[in-house]
Amino acid sequence: MVRAFRSLDGIGGVLRLEQTRAAVHLKEVTKRYGSVTSVENLTLRIEEGEIFGILGPNGAGKTTTLESIVGMRNPTSGTIRIFEWDAQADRNAIKKIIGVQPQEASLLPHLTVKETLKLFSSFYGHGLDYRELIPLTGLEDKADTLVKNLSGGQKQRVLIAVALVSDPKILFLDEPTSSLDPRARRDLWEAILAFRKRKRTVVLTTHSMEEAEALCNRVAIMNQGRMIALGTPDELIHTYCSEKIVQFYTEDECDMKWIESFPEISSAAQDRASGRTRVALVSTNSDATVARLCSGQFHIGSWTHLLIKRGNLEDVFLELTGKSLTGEGA
Repeated sequence: MVRAFRSLDGIGGVLRLEQTRAAVHLKEVTKRYGSVTSVENLTLRIEEGEIFGILGPNGAGKTTTLESIVGMRNPTSGTIRIFEWDAQADRNAIKKIIGVQPQEASLLPHLTVKETLKLFSSFYGHGLDYRELIPLTGLEDKADTLVKNLSGGQKQRVLIAVALVSDPKILFLDEPTSSLDPRARRDLWEAILAFRKRKRTVVLTTHSMEEAEALCNRVAIMNQGRMIALGTPDELIHTYCSEKIVQFYTEDECDMKWIESFPEISSAAQDRASGRTRVALVSTNSDATVARLCSGQFHIGSWTHLLIKRGNLEDVFLELTGKSLTGEGA
């Protein structure tokens, strides 16, 4: 089957057509804990070779979904397949082709980073050379440091390296950059993208809209155990947040009622500080709005610092649920 999805060669992607097969296929999967439903009737196909994100707030069912796929939890109902194998019946075969980000408790505190990766590498006959993983995960200057002396973010990078050591066909990551500083987060994104370039598949959970937009070919947005949206980040933003904000500064007061009379302007606002007026126009057609601004149709003499802001996945989630990804209401 030929399917269209974004192919990322670096941060930022281009659309390609690729011949793909399903790396992971969930059909009507439900997971209950007593009277509590954590995941409800989830059907989802993840293509081989893509970075797929499961996005949502805490408690949305992201981790339960991931743990069900890798066999850590048995679904109450439904089926899960990884390539041609059943996720529950064929666990031994599946373990040989997947890499799962372990918990911090799996690390031995009195081993160095190098010793840790060498130990895990010894468990596999044909895994990656552990020495390659140290620079790949940005741990060069910590290779001889004891695990117990690492920061939380550095331990997180070691856990990612451990997940990669078997050279898996599918890599599963649960909130991989949650404790990393911005530079380390960016480095890990590059490592994940480099892994995908080797025609591998990555499935990750995240509540970071920035991470999902930077990394993922497609995302499933979950809320309260249900998948509420599925598509590329651009598709979802275009579908649910088609409006853009056109912002600029001027020395003059503006006639907001006049500006709002133009058909593509949904709303207009201005605030004045330090002798300048900041104007923000919500527009369904930002090109037309900028053209009107440049041609003087808004009756604004001079202006500077033009900025066009598009929506993001946080806005998509807000539009779909009325809440932000942190759980705050609109």
